[in-house]
Amino acid sequence: MNRTQAKVRAEDLGISKEVARQFGNLSKTQTWLDAIAAHEVEPSQLSVPLLESQETSETPAPVAPTSDPLCPDPWITQLDPVAEPQTLKPNAPQTSLVYPLLLILVLAWIACQLLLGLGSLLTVVLKRVAQQADHAATAYLVQLRTKAVIPVHAEAIP
Repeated sequence: MNRTQAKVRAEDLGISKEVARQFGNLSKTQTWLDAIAAHEVEPSQLSVPLLESQETSETPAPVAPTSDPLCPDPWITQLDPVAEPQTLKPNAPQTSLVYPLLLILVLAWIACQLLLGLGSLLTVVLKRVAQQADHAATAYLVQLRTKAVIPVHAEAIP
């Protein structure tokens, strides 16, 4: 909030320049913000009294007494004996979607960990299968070379 906005807000709240001056220099934004904050806390705590124009002329309307014939004192209302007493429940946590969503996220994390573990296991198994296939192919090539079916240093055919 800039200084102009703070001054307008203070004017709307009925804070005069004299009251705001108690909080510092009127050319600073913080002075106006402090005056607004002090006014919002409790206007009666300000050291400068409110002007007559700021005082409310409205007085609260008197409360009319009840006209219940069963109640001897007109200012006391009688409780309904038929009404059930209301008990206050302790601050129980509200059921919401947080716990089910948290459970779903934990289960999804566990599933991912299992899939990662299975993927690692599958990698090891496939690596061993590939090594065995490589050994078998190498042995087969060695066997074919010893029979002289494939020359060792054959030239490429153009």
